[in-house]
Amino acid sequence: MDCQPARRLLICAESAGARRAERPVADDRSRGSSLGAPRTIQGVGSGEFEPMGAELPGSVPVIDIAGLRSGAIEERRAVAREIDRACRTIGFFYIRNHGVDEALIQELVAASRAFFALPLADKMAIASTNSPHFRGYVPLAAEEHNPGHGRDWHEALDFGREPRPGMEPDAGFYGPNQWPPAMPSLRPVVERYYGAMLGLSMDLLRGFALALELEEEYFLPKFDWAAGWLRLLHYPPQPENGSTDGIGIGEHTDYDAFTILWQDMNGGLEVHRLDGTWIQAPPIPGTFVINIANLMQRWTNDLYRSTPHRAINRSKADRTSIPFFVNANPETVVECLPNCGPALYPPITALEWVRARVLESQPFRQEAAE
Repeated sequence: MDCQPARRLLICAESAGARRAERPVADDRSRGSSLGAPRTIQGVGSGEFEPMGAELPGSVPVIDIAGLRSGAIEERRAVAREIDRACRTIGFFYIRNHGVDEALIQELVAASRAFFALPLADKMAIASTNSPHFRGYVPLAAEEHNPGHGRDWHEALDFGREPRPGMEPDAGFYGPNQWPPAMPSLRPVVERYYGAMLGLSMDLLRGFALALELEEEYFLPKFDWAAGWLRLLHYPPQPENGSTDGIGIGEHTDYDAFTILWQDMNGGLEVHRLDGTWIQAPPIPGTFVINIANLMQRWTNDLYRSTPHRAINRSKADRTSIPFFVNANPETVVECLPNCGPALYPPITALEWVRARVLESQPFRQEAAE
């Protein structure tokens, strides 16, 4: 398999009106996080915006993943080839026939909306700053995913995996969740949805392995007690000031291996293509959106793209989205896959990488400490 990365990306100009230039990925890597983050493109207003359409190269494909659960290896490989094509180009794809019960999804959506409608005092009772494990409520405009471009116009509620039996909480992502005393009905639906996301992520991990011409179970031991992060998000309507600063969530790449996103029909997700333009990834009923994140880009040595994206709630209504960030076991060492060398990135553990990146996006933690 040709697992050499596409060595050149179109990098957006640093300021609006400046001319874009092509630069090798390796040349820009040092400009990101000190850990070697795929570079977040700056100047969110400098790229032209186009609606998504099937005729546009680099639009977001829809993949039927029922074949990943087939007993026939050729059917599983056929789906994997579609996944591979999407990951090498835009780094985003929709999935349908994913096997997650629509009734469960809608139950969690209703619970999410009910939580965010609670009085602020009830939400702050489980503030994320109470937890060293990044669990709990994040208030409106507390996060900043694109530094220098304003705080993100959303509020969030975060859950993760509880420690294994007999396992002590750690300094990263294993620890107790915070549950709102004002809404005891939230816990059962969150736990059922979390379990469904774990099952779907295992299907997709097999698909990624086949796409990369690895043994089908290659990734599973690296995710057998993964610290997946479930986030409920509420985006109020975007202030009508014409700015792309302080948008729903600023331009960023995700930190984990990949993300499974449910979004409501109000839309707002936008994806940055290689040619510098933005396209919409509008809601499609019965689908999730999957995007490649930093750890998978590092594993594949830039073959699979962790694509910058953002959310702008242009709907004039409240927007709900529910991402599930699929992260590896904390101690898993992420390094170039055996068929993807020579390595562009040094080895790093999943915990070290993700924890550092989350802290970068949450300045409110440092503010609370001060």
